[in-house]
Formats: sequence, structure tokens, C-alpha cells
Amino acid sequence: MQREKNQSRASFLQLTSELGYDGGASFSHDGTKIVFRASRPTTPAEISKYEKLLSYNLVDPTEMELYVMNVDGSSLRRVTFLGGANWSPTFLPGDKRILFASNFNSSLLGSFNLYA
Repeated sequence: MQREKNQSRASFLQLTSELGYDGGASFSHDGTKIVFRASRPTTPAEISKYEKLLSYNLVDPTEMELYVMNVDGSSLRRVTFLGGANWSPTFLPGDKRILFASNFNSSLLGSFNLYA
């Protein structure tokens, strides 16, 4: 983890550093966890595709899984292994389950459903 300062001198804690896209984060109700979506390219072909798109300031949103970590960035763990695009994660009251949108079980392009 690394602290960086912006122009206003506010301090930020970098929570992730893996190759890939991280976004759509939200806090648990008790403020101890963060859930977010991420792509994690691993094969040479996936990495090449990711880096090429990134050179155009783009990411491919079709393969996103959900991850949970402590608010300090520790104890990162992947919580979905569904394939497809898993989006908009948020903790349900009680912080035991996560509500999210996904197209993993759909044969229709652009069709998303909610899961918990």
C-alpha cells in the first residue's frame, strides 16, 4: 500500500495494485469492508488485450468478478467465479450477503439480472 498526495495535499491510501481494472466500490454497513468489481487479466493474450485497450483509455467490461477486502486493503478475496460482467455490488443489511447485477446466466446481449 502506498500513500500519495494530490494537488490539494490530501492523503490517499492506494488499496489495490493488481494488473487490471478495479471499480464500483462500496462500503459495508459497519464500515469494515469494501466490495468492488475487477478484471484480472492473467494469460498473455488477456494481458495484451488489456494493455492495448488501456492505451486508448478503455477497458473491456465483459469479464468482471467481485472482490471483498478490509478498508485498509488487507485480506483481499474474490467472491464470485461466474464469468461474464458482474456489476454494482453493494452489501445487504447485516453485511453477510452482497446484491449485484450480472449477465452470467443470460444468453441475451445486454440482459442483466439481480443476484444476492
